[in-house]
Amino acid sequence: MTVNSKLMIMLLILFSSAFFEKINCQNWEKIPNIDSTNVFSIVNHEGTLYACTIDRIYKSHDGGESWSNTGGLPVESAINKLFSHNEFLYAGTDGDGVLRSSDGGENWQSFSNGLSGFAKRITDFTYLGDSIYIGTNGSGIFTINSVNPSSWSPFNEGLFQLGVSALSSVGENLIAGSGLWLQRRSRNASSWSVLSIDSLGYQRMIYDILPAGDDIFVGTNKGIYKGKLNGKPFMPADISVFPGRDIVAITIYKSRLLAGLYFKSEHWMFSSDNFGKSWEIQAHEFSSLWDLFVNGDRLWACRSDGLWYLDLDVWTDIGTPPTQPAEFKLSQNYPNPFNPTTTIKYSIPSSVGDENFRPLHMVTLKVYDILGSEAETLVNELKAPGNYKVEFDATNLAGGIYFYQLRAGNFSDVKKFILLK
Repeated sequence: MTVNSKLMIMLLILFSSAFFEKINCQNWEKIPNIDSTNVFSIVNHEGTLYACTIDRIYKSHDGGESWSNTGGLPVESAINKLFSHNEFLYAGTDGDGVLRSSDGGENWQSFSNGLSGFAKRITDFTYLGDSIYIGTNGSGIFTINSVNPSSWSPFNEGLFQLGVSALSSVGENLIAGSGLWLQRRSRNASSWSVLSIDSLGYQRMIYDILPAGDDIFVGTNKGIYKGKLNGKPFMPADISVFPGRDIVAITIYKSRLLAGLYFKSEHWMFSSDNFGKSWEIQAHEFSSLWDLFVNGDRLWACRSDGLWYLDLDVWTDIGTPPTQPAEFKLSQNYPNPFNPTTTIKYSIPSSVGDENFRPLHMVTLKVYDILGSEAETLVNELKAPGNYKVEFDATNLAGGIYFYQLRAGNFSDVKKFILLK
């Protein structure tokens, strides 16, 4: 390896660290008084937010501004999932079954009649009509009538695998991720049937299921898939700059999809304004992600380093699909001539890399005088694919002809502008 190559690698590491530090803190706020590393689930129950750690449940009456610990829980195993239905708040545990509270979490009662063994390891909840359904880690799916509950009953006919990782309802249908299978069952059907996750018949580990309008989005260990309940195979709606990765959580804010991608003990936040046709990176976080939840104009993230939120109104133009660049481009500045400020736009396209690929390009944008001497550096950092603009203030430069040059990988382009003074 040459000295220049080693220097370039060192520069990339330095700029990469600076870039990640920058987006790691962009507008995220951590809840300071939840005394836990891992927060696993969050839900809105009758206007109050509830979040669970491994052994406690916290609540907030003011939209997440302040939090307090609820009453003691009569369990010894970890709390996995929270669920709200009608007047009751439910908690799923990893060995003690289901708990239920009718007073906002101050008191809890066991709600596990009919559950035993692996059936007490709860992974997910949903409801359909008057019935509640739970997914379990090893005993499949169980159901109970929520109006006149007596005992949980198995709901497993036709279910290929009994380790259920995700559960949702769409219309009159239940959708479940069980092992490597995505399966469907209407409430009155006699058994579960398989939904093909892609046209080649391959199966995927299912992490999350999101009904969104007429579509169903599925987060898997091989990216994002999109489909309908019409018997046709689901189609990839994946993140092109980071393809085939673990999509551990998906949610929606207005018409904007939000996905959490897991890679090497870190997670990346992506958004799509055109229902999965293209995705844009929003943040990179040095933690594992367990759950995403939208409440009002806030996105809540349950993570291995606590409970965090992001005010979604910082993202403007919700519902207007962004233009995904197809190629590198350096635009002519405007206005031109100018005095003393002007705007320069440029585009960085998407690309696909190998196992160690990170969706970033090393970008420099520099200004030179007519003799070729560098006058100012406007950009010198790693950039994700997207459209950018830079405001250039030439107050400290003398009037005359200047050039600006964009470099990114093997791409280079130069344009001329005139500073009038």
